[in-house]
Amino acid sequence: MYNISVIIPTYHDWARLAKCLKALGNQSYPKPEFEILVVNNDPSDNKPENFLVPENCKILNEEKSGSYAARNRGLKEAKGEILAFTDSDCIPDKDWLKNGVDVL
Repeated sequence: MYNISVIIPTYHDWARLAKCLKALGNQSYPKPEFEILVVNNDPSDNKPENFLVPENCKILNEEKSGSYAARNRGLKEAKGEILAFTDSDCIPDKDWLKNGVDVL
């Protein structure tokens, strides 16, 4: 089993991010084996009240604008042997992580 870091840049997209996080919560890959790093690219846009954050998820802030800066911020925190990137408007298939590991 490999440890995976999933990095998700986001910018004013809390509603779609919630759907992405829900899909990541339904992954067939064991939850203790992956972390989720959400990088908010506008620190003044606070996480909405009652926004559900999975136990294996951290929300980070990046002031420098742009998805590349946000991804790089996530890379600094990542602890996984494997890095997986998605965007807040994506809904990963339930086998996304498992299939990625199988290919590697």
